[in-house]
Amino acid sequence: MEETLLLRDIQLQELNILIDVARICEENNIRYTLAYGTLIGAVRHKGFIPWDDDIDVAVPRDDYNRLKKYFAEHDTKYKVFGGYYSLGDCTTSFMKVCNQKIHIIEKGLELENGLGIDIFPIDGFGDDEEKAKKIAKRYWFLVSREYCLREPNNPYIKNASFIKKVSKRLLNVVYRVIGIKNIEKKIEKLVTSNSFDDSKWTGNITAEAGGFDSLFDTDVYRDFVDVEFEGHLFKSLKKQDEYLTRIYGDYMKLPPESEREGKHELQVRIEK
Repeated sequence: MEETLLLRDIQLQELNILIDVARICEENNIRYTLAYGTLIGAVRHKGFIPWDDDIDVAVPRDDYNRLKKYFAEHDTKYKVFGGYYSLGDCTTSFMKVCNQKIHIIEKGLELENGLGIDIFPIDGFGDDEEKAKKIAKRYWFLVSREYCLREPNNPYIKNASFIKKVSKRLLNVVYRVIGIKNIEKKIEKLVTSNSFDDSKWTGNITAEAGGFDSLFDTDVYRDFVDVEFEGHLFKSLKKQDEYLTRIYGDYMKLPPESEREGKHELQVRIEK
């Protein structure tokens, strides 16, 4: 039977997932930090941004792989989606940990993934800033090709000018010959070519929230502190101000009311 989750219901269900993921990380010495809007919420509101409806976590690549392995080897109530080359049948380049008992319904259809939180890998990009930017640019190019092959009617093509639309479709023909699996292998090789712990430049480029501003000196990701979020303590970057300022600017300033948007309700089927 379908139910409607209001915004606060969605937030609390996602908080439960975060609590479990954080426990797993701490029990297995897996480094993690709240990230993006979730970290803004922790710093500015000590919880969710009032109109926000998702949770973002970032994890260094080696720990990220260990976390995926944990879910693969343990029987939990969660199902993991995403990761391209690791799971093979996904359309995201980051991990989504979903509660299998809360099924999302859109336009009358039940989606494969349930309600979940996003977990992004933090990769190493070597010691040279310009080379790091080239790796990031190459990554975004390959991911865009992979996405266009999986979703030929996606907005990147649909809303492009006529010339760009033709060029993108011709490029897709070339990459269709190469094949999605081979593109994913190229992506894997690219993001694992430098170790997180041995690199001066690191960052999460699987989400383009900050573009090149998502690349940081590794020191930003070295030290972690506790931060309050919805009455619980989770890990945050010690240099959270540097991180958030680089990506968002004055993150303590509230946006105009017209920009305070989120899913204010969600149709779901909850298994009892």
